[in-house]
Amino acid sequence: MPTQAPHAAAPQQPERPDVLDRSERRRAALIRETGEVPVLADPKGHVVLCAARARGLAAKGKMNPSNFLPAFLPALARLGLQPHFAFAPSDIRAQIARHDATAIAIWNEEKHRNGDPAFREATESAGLLFNSFATGAKIARKLETNIWLSGHGIRMPPVVRDGEDHVFSNTALGSSQPVALVAPGDPIDPERYNTRYIDTRVDHEGRPYLTSVRLMAVGPHVVGAFVGARDMRWQRFSVHGVDTPMDAGLVNFLYDRLYLSRKAEFADIARRLHAVLGPGFYHHDLIVERDTDLIYLCEVGFKFDASAFAANMRPIAADVPWLRPFYTDEFASKSAEAFHACWEAARGG
Repeated sequence: MPTQAPHAAAPQQPERPDVLDRSERRRAALIRETGEVPVLADPKGHVVLCAARARGLAAKGKMNPSNFLPAFLPALARLGLQPHFAFAPSDIRAQIARHDATAIAIWNEEKHRNGDPAFREATESAGLLFNSFATGAKIARKLETNIWLSGHGIRMPPVVRDGEDHVFSNTALGSSQPVALVAPGDPIDPERYNTRYIDTRVDHEGRPYLTSVRLMAVGPHVVGAFVGARDMRWQRFSVHGVDTPMDAGLVNFLYDRLYLSRKAEFADIARRLHAVLGPGFYHHDLIVERDTDLIYLCEVGFKFDASAFAANMRPIAADVPWLRPFYTDEFASKSAEAFHACWEAARGG
């Protein structure tokens, strides 16, 4: 009788790799969005970037972290400023106190008007705060923004309560919402944000376009600008950057005519807005009236980058020289330089 083969030894289970603890996993996820955070041996100052949670760096459209931060953070370091991230209120407060740090609040003023009180209070412990909660509460609602800024000498479309002229009717809160053009004499919804209609048409190659100019500013410094356009044939009366036609000739023409030719005026508007709003990373949306050439401010909001617009325009970027900074490190680096200038000015430098 043949002998039975001995049972084969059970295969050994491979050794399990070390499991990252929660804090290490969070750090790894953060680095994927920000790149490695530079570490300075002897920084002249510290900056704490504060968000309600690590996954909140995008702040619902206010920043594209993986596009903006990997260039912004090293640029801060080159200027002698040590960046930090903090999320829990206790950590935010501790880091600000430990380093006597400036704080940058990363939050969406439209969707989180009040926010977490503990997060707000911790962030406000900084002596110098960018994107303040007091400012965010005022710019979150269009009518409140208009009343506030108009009262400080910023030209905005006049608020209307009757239908003597064409009325541009927008939602009271939120960006990129449906708008309506109300004809004279037609009823106006008092719950909406209603202003006199400003004709922004510019003709190009025999066709009229509604237009706008967006400034990207850090404090009083314009770090980027772009134009938006909408073909009148669409029969829609709002202009968003992501709706701009893929036409290099058109956008180069509009950029030269609307922005470059009046660059100094736009820079002055940014400086005057900073005097009212305080330090922050902003977009300022402006329009130029067709008949008068007057510049009106339409909206203000917190904004760190122009990633949505840049992504939309990428197919024609090679033929639009003024878009180049949005596809390189240049825009984020200029933002860091502007931030540093604000930081030095606040400290009497």
